[in-house]
Amino acid sequence: MRIKSRTGLYRPSGGKGGSLNKYLRLALGIGVSATCLFLAFRGVPVGELWKLAQDLPLRFPLFYVGVASVNLFLRAARWRVLLTGNDSIPFGTVFAVNCVGQLGNSVLPARLGDLFRATNLTRSGTSSSFSLATIFVERVFDAGFLVLVGAAAAPFVGKLPEWLLHASGVVGIVALLGLAFIFALPFFEAPFLRLLQGVLPRGWQNLATALIEQFVLGLRSIHRMEAILAFLALTVCIWFLDGFGIWILVVATGSTVPPAVVALLLMSLALSSAIPAAPGNAGVFQVVAVTVLAPFGVGRSAALFFSLIWQALIVINLLLWGLGSLWFLTSRKLLVTAGFRRAHPIPADTEPL
Repeated sequence: MRIKSRTGLYRPSGGKGGSLNKYLRLALGIGVSATCLFLAFRGVPVGELWKLAQDLPLRFPLFYVGVASVNLFLRAARWRVLLTGNDSIPFGTVFAVNCVGQLGNSVLPARLGDLFRATNLTRSGTSSSFSLATIFVERVFDAGFLVLVGAAAAPFVGKLPEWLLHASGVVGIVALLGLAFIFALPFFEAPFLRLLQGVLPRGWQNLATALIEQFVLGLRSIHRMEAILAFLALTVCIWFLDGFGIWILVVATGSTVPPAVVALLLMSLALSSAIPAAPGNAGVFQVVAVTVLAPFGVGRSAALFFSLIWQALIVINLLLWGLGSLWFLTSRKLLVTAGFRRAHPIPADTEPL
């Protein structure tokens, strides 16, 4: 049996041990989320949260749902740039598959929504392995981009220690070089693979080679300058809207923060997604929001309420678009029969990490 690694690759699972590891990971994630929720709620009176909910003007949640809906269209457009580089896949299909996949990520463990996205474009002529590679590229690029933005925003926060400001500068430079490397990698794939094989231990060579090859597979569609510019422009718009939506919801709690703090929050949440947790990163989401916002004049109650309403609105928005998209895919007979587990070339006996 093979199972999917965090990189998006598939590797041997070791039979029954793989199934046991799956349940252990799920139990660990639930335990981490429960612990984080306890830490986030500790010392926060429930009555204050209820009062904040009662005082929340309806226009703010409605506005955020509108912003988040636009962002779903932008994310589908960006994914389509990676998927095709041409007009072979209808935008409606890409949008619907992306919405259902994002919904899956928010309510299912182990990012099963990404596997759904990868396999449910097969009826449009796109292989599952290539789709999975493009999702891998999305994840890596978003993480690098947010680290770069967060590092650039750090000097404007004004409450960070000197050592952290210096560290953010180093991290920003590394992130910038990493993003440049991402776009240059397809042009230097062969020499880079030879270099890895020369410096890595033999046991790591096959894994590193497979990882690089899959990553480059997802980058091949944006070799053209117009595709690169479209991908970059859409990425900037996506995260600008995300940041703007966050700022609006923070204002709705009666607090306010500068854009630099919003950038730090986005970066922190992106990095925290690597922590094993329950579906939707519940608990971790709340702890990160409280930890980042509290030092900048946002009370613990307000920060916790913000994180709860933000996560709730994300799920509500994805339910609206995701269920509608599921109906669209089913009615057009574009949904892979019996879900993503039967889609070629991903084996039917795979399990995601």
